[in-house]
Amino acid sequence: MNQRKLAIALFVLAVILSISLFSLVSKIETLEDQIMSVSGGNCYIDGECVHEDSNYSIPGALGIIGVIGVIFVSLIIITKPEVKKPIREEIKKEFTPDDKFNTILTVLDDSEKKVMKIVKEEEGITQATLKFRADMSKTKLSTVLSGLEKKNLITREEKGKTYQIYIKSSHASE
Repeated sequence: MNQRKLAIALFVLAVILSISLFSLVSKIETLEDQIMSVSGGNCYIDGECVHEDSNYSIPGALGIIGVIGVIFVSLIIITKPEVKKPIREEIKKEFTPDDKFNTILTVLDDSEKKVMKIVKEEEGITQATLKFRADMSKTKLSTVLSGLEKKNLITREEKGKTYQIYIKSSHASE
């Protein structure tokens, strides 16, 4: 990051120098014009042309600015900032599957938590067995399971006259 600040400082310095250079060139041209008007349109003073002593030129000034610009661009390219990993990937690596599961539980109501914990303990548990283990009525369990399916946390697979319940693989603790 310090190299980036250096590149920015050099750019600001280059802008200031180029403005100063153009200002100086403009003032010299103004002085030459004044000398010519005072001498009646003659650019010779003491036998020498005032234009011959001028070793500056607009193309030269633009060349200097171009070099400064190239240096600036080079510094920016060389000092590209490190690309950070998306936060989502960092979170995935920091949390264990159990941490993810427990985080999911924090946003569920008590009945949903109870069902999720039982299903986690026994993947593929039948809905009939789950009804007894969760100590819920058939209607209540069906409502809870439907809600968990809508939240995309579980899947129900038909098995005869009942269903087997599974936690979606992205939410299970492997």
